[in-house]
Amino acid sequence: MLREVVISVFGLFHPTELDIAPADHRLLEVTCGSTRKQLEGKARKLSLKVGCHVSGTFTLSVPGRIERTFTGHLRVEPGLTALLTLDLESAVAATVAAELPSTTPAAALEAQAIAVRSYFASLPAGRHAYRAFCDTTHCQHIRGAIASDHPAARATKATQGLVLQYQSKILTAMYSAACTGSRQAGVANADGYVYAAVPCNYCQRHPGNTKRLAHRKGLCQAGAADLARTGKTAEEILRHYYPGTRVTSL
Repeated sequence: MLREVVISVFGLFHPTELDIAPADHRLLEVTCGSTRKQLEGKARKLSLKVGCHVSGTFTLSVPGRIERTFTGHLRVEPGLTALLTLDLESAVAATVAAELPSTTPAAALEAQAIAVRSYFASLPAGRHAYRAFCDTTHCQHIRGAIASDHPAARATKATQGLVLQYQSKILTAMYSAACTGSRQAGVANADGYVYAAVPCNYCQRHPGNTKRLAHRKGLCQAGAADLARTGKTAEEILRHYYPGTRVTSL
């Protein structure tokens, strides 16, 4: 069973420099080869090189371009490839928080959490080098660490270990922000699942969403939130957008 997820972060920026600093003035110990350096206080930072690694909560940045706070184990591979290892549930929570606003109804957040967990668990070898996923929508979007009381964290805890299964296989669950009012049909996943053209009443009523439709496979996030507002549960939402699947435990 997949217990950890490796995320390649900031690869989109092709960094030539990576800086790390403690988060919230915590003590941070960074190991680079045989050298260990302790950083303390937000003003202290270190330029990382290949072979460096660190565990804990830290702020990672590509100077002048992007800065985010993460909790997990970071190691730097050739090409300044920053690889963040998270436990599966932390990766799910961080993805849900990046994908949906915190004001999204709980049932929709829970449906998203199950879809996200299914995606990770169905691809134990990742999609990139080092058995990693990326932090962009090519894989699953992740922005950084979230608080334990964040709605996405609560949705993840409420669905801990639950995945979508289709014919004895964990589904590589796809999803998008919106659709044209009907999901794309007849497109098979590598796991054998064929998507059905299910209706999406919310997007039928709000056709302006089509400018955000992307691939239209699987769960429609706008439609899921609307179903949750009408009282549908997470499992009911998932059954609507992924016909023929069932929710099961890892």
